[in-house]
Amino acid sequence: MRFMRLLRRKTTPSDTSGGPVRRIFDLTWSIPQEYGGLTKVMLRRSRNFVRLSGLDVDILTLDYKLDVAEARARLEAAGEMVDGMHLRNAWDEVSAFDRKELRSLGGLRGVGGVPKAAANWDSTVEKRYIEYTDAHGEIMRVDHLRGDGSVYLADDRSGPVRRLILVDEKGHYVAEFNRARDFYFAWLDKAIGDGTAVLINESKYIATFLHRYHRENVRLGQVLHNTHIEPRATNSHGPFTKSRLEILKNWHKFDFLIFLTEKQKQDFVESFGDSPNLYVIPNSTSVDGTESFGSDQRPANQGVVVARLTGQKRVDHAISAVGRVDSAVQLDIVGDGDRRDELEKMVAADPVLTDRVSFKGYVDNAAEELKHYSFILLTSSFEGMGVVLIEAMAQGCVPIAYDVRYGPSDIVDDGVNGYLASNVDGIAGAITKLIGLSPSEITAMRNEAAVKARTFSDESVTERWMDLLGDVTRPRRRPTTAVRSTVVASDVSVDGEHLRIRLKPVGELTNAHDARIVLSARDSLYSFSSPIGDLCSFPIGDIVKLPKGAILDAWLQHWDGSGIARHRVACSSAAVDVVYGRIRPYRTVKGNLSIKIV
Repeated sequence: MRFMRLLRRKTTPSDTSGGPVRRIFDLTWSIPQEYGGLTKVMLRRSRNFVRLSGLDVDILTLDYKLDVAEARARLEAAGEMVDGMHLRNAWDEVSAFDRKELRSLGGLRGVGGVPKAAANWDSTVEKRYIEYTDAHGEIMRVDHLRGDGSVYLADDRSGPVRRLILVDEKGHYVAEFNRARDFYFAWLDKAIGDGTAVLINESKYIATFLHRYHRENVRLGQVLHNTHIEPRATNSHGPFTKSRLEILKNWHKFDFLIFLTEKQKQDFVESFGDSPNLYVIPNSTSVDGTESFGSDQRPANQGVVVARLTGQKRVDHAISAVGRVDSAVQLDIVGDGDRRDELEKMVAADPVLTDRVSFKGYVDNAAEELKHYSFILLTSSFEGMGVVLIEAMAQGCVPIAYDVRYGPSDIVDDGVNGYLASNVDGIAGAITKLIGLSPSEITAMRNEAAVKARTFSDESVTERWMDLLGDVTRPRRRPTTAVRSTVVASDVSVDGEHLRIRLKPVGELTNAHDARIVLSARDSLYSFSSPIGDLCSFPIGDIVKLPKGAILDAWLQHWDGSGIARHRVACSSAAVDVVYGRIRPYRTVKGNLSIKIV
């Protein structure tokens, strides 16, 4: 094709920073007292880097309420932290800085000095900080304290501009930041230093600003721990989860993006396009080598749920399913959360459920207890992967799960090593089917579950991470900038099941790789992509489902040798003289192609 012949890949060697990574930095907001899957996954991965690959890992946190010494001791006592892992916190470390070190953080040199807290504010005094709130309970100011009780940073939020003011040991003004992210970035520079480093971010909140953190020696990655698509969505194009919109809007600004399952990556590519910096690395678990449960004595009817008791987990579905099974079944619910009272009332109101369901609360090392159970239920509305299923399968505990985005179908082979279902009756039917199997059939299913779990072993998953680290720390290539990539939409039409955009190239698309045309909604809730060519096609049936007034902007997107390059698709006047049902293409004031849903 004439168009594709212009996609000549040209690369130019670069002297930009690269080389073997010596240290991993893992960024998360905090370490909760009772932490769930995300924190457990991060800690396990960090231990694997240390034990299996000989790398040091610094776990970086930004929560000013975190007691670092307490958290470190707690994690070490639980075996979650080992030598080579270092728990660090921005506020904890800056509290020990002298004036010279505070000045080295940078910031603005203002003339406002250090204001005093208003006399009418309420105050809450803690060991490491004082919070001041107004009559409505809104935080107006936080004074961050050194060990001797003096203020080292006054976070004044009472004015039109936020002021994070650095204060020396004598109470004198040093400098200030007008945004929290600028303070965080200054600390990250100090914490990471000058050597080649990889920074892996776990937090969706931190991602809302971290995509702006670009340093020549740092490779920045983001892990998608959960679905990016709303559970109510009927296709991969949206609507997307609002809590992850900033990741989706700015994904191309990260050096790498990690998906836990192939299916989630496929859905992402359908919406946003492909790129060499997209990786699939599942969560891992410990596999002890047991693959035979022939002498297993656990009762076939003993089940368990291990989950936070929140709306997402829909534990009420699991409880209802157990109540619908004709045979006697026992279900232990391990975990805690804001829905516990509601769930306990549900059980107490039904004599059958009262006999069958028990609440165990939060249990340390819950994965170790799974060897005592015959099956595990997972009835979430969505998952990132469902690592608890892998932990169960490694113990011969048969998974029975909803086939939701994402994870269960990547882990469970229906009828072979577990069961997939779509509703409460399906879960109940799977339980009935399992406990009706002969002992030899149940043993075979337990063995198959353990075999599948081995594909998610610490060793195999860590090897995939090491491959990624090798990829992203190679010297970067500079993009060739002699020719700017440009395309013009010469025609927009609707043909059967597709919206089609005919393209005319202007110049050459240098360094193009995995080039795509992307239609991105201005509110970022929807996105569509098509491989580039003379004619690009998009699913009209999914586009017309967008709400009235939605606007899709057309982008040319390709890999330029160092990252994703994006340019707006220009539009000829002839391309937008027709309205197709709810589809109205138009030329923007800057001469680019957009499509409005009317």
